[in-house]
Amino acid sequence: MRVLEIGPPKTKINFWVVLAFLLSALLTVYLFELQRSTTSQVLEETEKQLKVVRIANSISSYAKRAEGHLLLFVILRNPMDREKFFKRVESVAKLNREIAPLLTNNNQSKHIARIEASNQRLKELGPKVFDAVKSDGSGNVEPGNIRLLHAASSNIRKEGVLIVDATTELVAC
Repeated sequence: MRVLEIGPPKTKINFWVVLAFLLSALLTVYLFELQRSTTSQVLEETEKQLKVVRIANSISSYAKRAEGHLLLFVILRNPMDREKFFKRVESVAKLNREIAPLLTNNNQSKHIARIEASNQRLKELGPKVFDAVKSDGSGNVEPGNIRLLHAASSNIRKEGVLIVDATTELVAC
């Protein structure tokens, strides 16, 4: 058996002991790097999913706020609410475009199309309601248009919640 001499002349360490120590050190470094890489990938995916949740929540919020501004305009006739309605509808469209590339699951992607269709319905119905309201306070708003607008807004909010549910289900798995 070959013996290496390390340190003072009387200290002798077996070659195989040194080799085993070096191999275990290399294995430890390799496992640490593998764990760090895996953790990094998990954190990246989690951040992406959290962004999806935040955007879907904002989509739901903007849809409800758009509906609220329209109803405030009908009741109070404040032109600022009319402007805010259109800004909120545009925000829903913008966020919908922003979230689309983040959704990797086909089940989630179908919600994007539904949000887009309902948001388009808001864009169509809003002006009809605004046009029915006269500046002098007279004017008859068609209740059916209000119900349809509420349904479109509710659909957007429901689809946003379904995206969040699907996303958090993916994170939990």
